[in-house]
Amino acid sequence: MVGLFPVILAFIARIQLKDSDEFHALQEQRQNQEKETIKTKVPLLALFQTPAMTWQTVALTLMMMVHTGGYYGLMNWLPKIMQKQLGLSISSSNLWMVATIVGMSLGMYFFGHILDKFGPRFSYTFFFIMAAISLYTLLLAKNAWSLILIMMVVGFFSNGMYGGYGVIVSRLYPAEYRVTANSVVSSVGKVLGGFFPPIIGLLMDKYSLAAVMIFFSLIYLFALVIMLLIPALKKTNVEF
Repeated sequence: MVGLFPVILAFIARIQLKDSDEFHALQEQRQNQEKETIKTKVPLLALFQTPAMTWQTVALTLMMMVHTGGYYGLMNWLPKIMQKQLGLSISSSNLWMVATIVGMSLGMYFFGHILDKFGPRFSYTFFFIMAAISLYTLLLAKNAWSLILIMMVVGFFSNGMYGGYGVIVSRLYPAEYRVTANSVVSSVGKVLGGFFPPIIGLLMDKYSLAAVMIFFSLIYLFALVIMLLIPALKKTNVEF
């Protein structure tokens, strides 16, 4: 029943929101054609048609990889790490998992406003840096309640920028294949991010919690550098 609530919100939003004029123009153009070509239906190669476009697609995919890998690490490994560190019960982990998800949701809400006002370079730079820093606050947790507050902050910054990927992909690719671009960036990035949990498991097995925190910080800083190297995001005529 709780899961139906966001579905209803999405349905209401779809009724109220209107597609862009660019999308309607493309839709009308397609309807006027006698039939669609294979390239129009699946313009996968269009995402790699130039060196600049290829780098843009690869860079966005790597950003999604880091984001997904960080999420999997937070949700799969950190509860077990903190249970061991603080000697907490398994039942109490549900509470800070919920707190993390609440923090993530709030982070996405505020990230959207920051993205609209300041653009992608500032927004992602701020959130990536804060995600790298906020992880170390876990070392300050002394009990279950302090852990709940810290996990909300960590979730806020580590997952807040998720809502921006669909937006920047839609702005950086032409309307006729932005859906394909979103699918490639999201799907490939999540597959690659799925390899992060075993890496974190190996770090846990051989090193300390500090090593895991350093790994998380480095991957967020890596994503930051990748984002700053996307030429299209430097343009002032990209509206968000």
